[in-house]
Amino acid sequence: LGSNELVGRIKNGNVWNTDVLGAHSALELWKGMQTYDLRIERQPANALAIAQFLETHPKVNRVLYPGLKSHPDHEIACRQMSDFGSVLVFDMVDGAEAMRTTLDRMQVFRIAFGTGFTQSIANPAWLFYARSFPEKQVGQSAINQNTIRLSVGIEPADELIADLKQALI
Repeated sequence: LGSNELVGRIKNGNVWNTDVLGAHSALELWKGMQTYDLRIERQPANALAIAQFLETHPKVNRVLYPGLKSHPDHEIACRQMSDFGSVLVFDMVDGAEAMRTTLDRMQVFRIAFGTGFTQSIANPAWLFYARSFPEKQVGQSAINQNTIRLSVGIEPADELIADLKQALI
């Protein structure tokens, strides 16, 4: 509804000359919007709880999550963000074999690549960031062969922490 001139401008300028979502993409967007409020609240809260747990675990050498005071850019993150997101990385004390064993033992975290959705996922960080950090540079960056990347979902935080406790041997 609107004037012929306005409808003509919209039709000619926005519909015919721009991309339009396909049906499948539109459905996925719609499904994502149904859980958006829950995800935007729960995921950063879960990630912070997990990061705090991991920071005190004896098998974990380092945790990188901007919500932790130990993160080198925590003050900047506090000024720029209202929360700190749902992705964190941590290094295993005992190296790459301990990282693989920990991933193998996870039961709630799915071993997958991506940013997740409502389910928590874990993966070797160096594989996820391989294009950004070529293998020869991995040892010189924040990402090492013993780094695990978590994309935290909406499961109860205590279930996720319990999964990590049993996986970190």
